[in-house]
Amino acid sequence: MRFRILILAIVCILSSCVFAPSRKEFANVYFNLGNAYMRLGEAENAAKAFLKAAEYDKKFGAANFNLAKSYIMAERYGDALDVLDGLAAQDPENSTILSAQAYCYYKLENRDKAFELYLQILEREPDNYMARFNYASLLAEEGYLPEAMETYQQLEVFSDSATDAQLYFEMAKVSFSSEDYEKSIQYGEKALSLDSENIEISRFLLRPYELGEYYAKFLETADVVIDYNLAKDSNIKNSENAELYFKKCDILLNHTGNFTQGASQLKKAIAAGFEDKDKLKVLYDNKELLNSDEIRSIIDKTGLLKK
Repeated sequence: MRFRILILAIVCILSSCVFAPSRKEFANVYFNLGNAYMRLGEAENAAKAFLKAAEYDKKFGAANFNLAKSYIMAERYGDALDVLDGLAAQDPENSTILSAQAYCYYKLENRDKAFELYLQILEREPDNYMARFNYASLLAEEGYLPEAMETYQQLEVFSDSATDAQLYFEMAKVSFSSEDYEKSIQYGEKALSLDSENIEISRFLLRPYELGEYYAKFLETADVVIDYNLAKDSNIKNSENAELYFKKCDILLNHTGNFTQGASQLKKAIAAGFEDKDKLKVLYDNKELLNSDEIRSIIDKTGLLKK
């Protein structure tokens, strides 16, 4: 709300005829207006304001850089590069500008140029945390998993990495892609210990828990995700919850031998909208299950396998 009020105040200043501000003063007013729009997530309005600021003061580097940032926010990466290229020509060793260029090239799928720019930054500034982090992320996305992990591990020497949940989260993802589920869990749990409210880390951990056969941890974490979803929307129909209830059912019936809880989770899965006929049929046909007749009865009541 305060940014809306700020915008109204700035607009009043711009429309006022009480005084005649200089071009630099006008540039600063439009610059502040652009920043207010950025905080509200209104990238296009921000870009218009920053353009005005740059028109009033041709040497206003911060206005041009924020113009590029607003274009990036609006996913206008080509336009952002046009602005950044001009800034880089004036200040070719500015790592902040180079990093923004690298990001734009990455989004435009020119990965070679993005690699080149990140390496250029790191050659001059080997301790540049964000450049190394982004370089590692690019390596991981391109499938260079050992190189990505090595680069992420280099960041652990930085003093602030001990509290950087995102670093360990990315390391968990690389380990998972390398099918090292134990390491993936180790890094993922480290990330979660640093950012316990991040539900995306909990969601991620379900995968190595399941594939690594850490069933107790899977069941516990699945409940965390289910409760989170229900807190956001009390509607019992939820596709993610339905899938998690069914996976819990499968683990309880096939791996821990807990029939009572397994049957309960199956009922919850169906109530939440689970309709995967193939998975239901596999469960239906498994006569080795304890009390398999009751499981078939639950599935029969859905009528899904008769369709």
